[in-house]
Amino acid sequence: MERFMFDDFLNVGWKVPSFLDSISHRNPADINNGPFQHAHNLPGKSLYTYFGEDTAMGERFGGMIQMYNAGKPFFWDDGYYPIKERLVEGGPDSVDDVLLIDIGGGDAGDLGLLRKALGPEVKGRLILQELKHIVDRSDPQGYEAQVGDWNQVQPIKGTYQAKSHTSVSSTIPWKHHRKAAVTDL
Repeated sequence: MERFMFDDFLNVGWKVPSFLDSISHRNPADINNGPFQHAHNLPGKSLYTYFGEDTAMGERFGGMIQMYNAGKPFFWDDGYYPIKERLVEGGPDSVDDVLLIDIGGGDAGDLGLLRKALGPEVKGRLILQELKHIVDRSDPQGYEAQVGDWNQVQPIKGTYQAKSHTSVSSTIPWKHHRKAAVTDL
């Protein structure tokens, strides 16, 4: 984590004043043209796309996220999110239906752990949607991995839940929210 913070991002902090000068100290309007892009001379390039090109930096970022999450509860742990009440009960009856889409979940295999925690009696597909370089290195055991982009309209309709990182998008119980679907992000 130290290497990621110091080697990869310390220079970003030092370049913030010149970045702000370059945009007349206004609020940045383009997520792909911010302090990181300014510091690394990467105009118009997504931070996450760059992590796919600079694989060493991308791996350091992934390691930093794993360290950040180490020891924290998973969203399906007791007391964190009522997964059985809001996702499992009244959920899919078929293994072909989509139970949950994890948008931008990385390659740490959380969905594989979730599948084990839910057990074989819980039906429905678990899908990771990530950038291509992350999907390419993922090891989908108990879930599917698809190339996806959280800045685009969700291509899968009729899912029961979608989550992005640690926030589950729908907090309405399934019985009151039939066929929840993320249609516009």
